[in-house]
Formats: sequence, C-alpha cells, structure tokens
Amino acid sequence: MNYHYVIIGTGVQALVLLDRMRALGLNVCCVEPETHSGEGQTHRLPFYVHRGHFYAERELTGQLRDTYPSWQNMIRRLGVRVRSTESHVGFVGDSSRWTQTWDALDIPYTQTSAKTGLLSGHRLKEVFSFPHMLFDGRELVAKLRQANRDLLRCGTIRHISRCWQGYRLFAGDQLITSKTLIVCAGANTSRVLSGIPGVDASVTTQTRVCQVLTMRGAVANGSIVVPDAQMSIAPQYTADGSTVLLYTHGASPIRTERNHSIDIERLEKQLDMLRATLPGLSEAGRVRGIYTTLETESAAMGKGSRGSRSFVEEVAEDVLCVLPGKPSFAMNASDQLLSRLSLGRRHEAEPAPAQMAPHYFPPRVQQAFEGVQHA
Repeated sequence: MNYHYVIIGTGVQALVLLDRMRALGLNVCCVEPETHSGEGQTHRLPFYVHRGHFYAERELTGQLRDTYPSWQNMIRRLGVRVRSTESHVGFVGDSSRWTQTWDALDIPYTQTSAKTGLLSGHRLKEVFSFPHMLFDGRELVAKLRQANRDLLRCGTIRHISRCWQGYRLFAGDQLITSKTLIVCAGANTSRVLSGIPGVDASVTTQTRVCQVLTMRGAVANGSIVVPDAQMSIAPQYTADGSTVLLYTHGASPIRTERNHSIDIERLEKQLDMLRATLPGLSEAGRVRGIYTTLETESAAMGKGSRGSRSFVEEVAEDVLCVLPGKPSFAMNASDQLLSRLSLGRRHEAEPAPAQMAPHYFPPRVQQAFEGVQHA
C-alpha cells in the first residue's frame, strides 16, 4: 500500500489530523500501533473543548478561540452528542487578569450570581459562565474511527526503513510505503522517532502524575475551573450515560519513583479546597474514588513558562512530529501541520532561487503542550 502521508499514532490528535487530511483529499493513512485508540486521554480524564477561558495568557486563549468553530463543525458532522453546555470559571481572588484577556479577544462570558447545581452554596468571590461543549471523549474517538475506518492500518510497527519512495514500514503483516511520515505518538514520540532511520532529533518528554478524585451521586452535569486555586472539575460519562465528575487540584508533580501511589496529604488538600469553595458539590458527590494518571509533556515545560507557539517540529525533511499536547489543542496542531504541508507543496511547485532558499524553511522549535497517557 502506497501513500503520500502516513500518520503514526493512536490518540485524538492522530485521528483529528487524519479526518482533516482525508477531507482535503490527501493520500493518507493512519497506523495505529496499539489496539485501543485514544485510551490515555478519553478513558482516564474528562475531554471537552473550550474557547480558552482557562487561561489568562492571550496567546493560548486566542488559539483556542480561533479553532472552536472547527470543533463545533466536527462534532456536528460526526454526530457526537453534546451532553451539556454548563461551564463556569470561578475565582477565589482577583479575576482581572482573565477578564481583561477575554475582553481583549472578544471571548463570550457572563457573570453569574447563581448558587445552584455545581455552584450550590459556593464561596467563590466571582463566577462566570460560558456555553461550552461537554461530550464523551470515547464517543468522539469512536466516531472519528468509524468515519475514517478505511484509512486505519492497525498493527505493531515492526520496522521502518528508507526506500526510493521515501519510507517503508511493516504494521503487523501489512507493508506500507510513504513519502512523508507524521508522528503523533504522544508519550511514545521519542521511541517512534528513534526507530526512523536518518532522524537524529528526539523530543525530550517528562511525565507528570495527576491525582484525580471522582465524585458520583446527585452531581450536576457541568464543569467548573478555578484557575487561581488550581481546581478543575469536569464530567466524564459512563456507559449508561450517568455523570461522574473528575476533580484535580494543584500542579501535578513530575513523576519519580516515590510518587506513583496515592498522596494522602494531597488528597486532604483536595477535599479541604472542595469543601471551602464548593460545599454543595462536596456534599452531593459523597460517593468518591481516587486514582492517578500520567500526563506526558515536553521537558521544556514546567519551568515557569508554557509552550504555546508551535505544535509541530520538522525533525527531518520528510518527517514531521506533532509534539505531545493537550487534546484541546489538537485542532491548532492540525492547522499548523496542514500549513506546513501546503507550504512544502507550494515550494515544490515553485522552486525559489538558491540564494532565497533559506527563507522558505520553517524554523525548528522545542516547545510542546501537556499530553495525557493512560496510567
């Protein structure tokens, strides 16, 4: 089987990119090394798309705002059910950094005085509401796979080698050739890159341990984030359609040999903050559980700055790498990668003079967004 592009990956990012490249009529397929596509993000953490209201940084907020209509179109086209549009951002202190950003970028929001549902008896200083899409991430993955099933090639990649067409690889018992490889492998990015001949670059990643408290019972179907208290509460949907709220608190620590288990002190802080800010939800979600999951990101992150300018790295002339990132930015990463491919095709059709060539090659980048990997 011969293709112009082969995507290597199993998650939401790979499937979103495949779906968009298919729509453009590109000769592409996706090789899925694992059998359970998208399990890392969609089975262990909530998945929903927002317009950037979590962030005070204009660059991050602007990127998510710009791609929100594309998410809406995809969700509508695939027939993914929107389970709720109840979404809030609350603050224990001053909200001006965030509201100034929202105002500057025309992000829609409404201040609310409601104290029902998720906000029952809340003790937050200010709360704002946003109509965002909340849906089942597993349903999104299933619908993407169904819509693009004829372009999926499942099987463990046994070998990648150079050939006159570009690259030859074996996925299970299938022989596939491709002119260009696109790596969307999340936590396995470095391992995949190391198996591609002629690629010296690697993406250095680090793994963070995320401790998740689950709340069941008479809980509202919606989400709330308290950025200045590092609280995030969002729904996940079970097979019978009921809502489970997943709650994380604080900055996730970098993984070490000592922090793979539940941190009781961290759990107590989670519960204390929940009772102090959202007492009604604390009372309603009395049926609780807890687990840890892993988030993989670039090692350049976690040093007081957040990578936000580039999602794609050109690691070789014919190998592009989509850096591990939050699923909410999958559309942004796809935009950037498609722009690179379009740029390459234009230059191939209209070669520049030799002295101008350096101006036509995109710079390499070393920044990435957080990714999530199944624990």
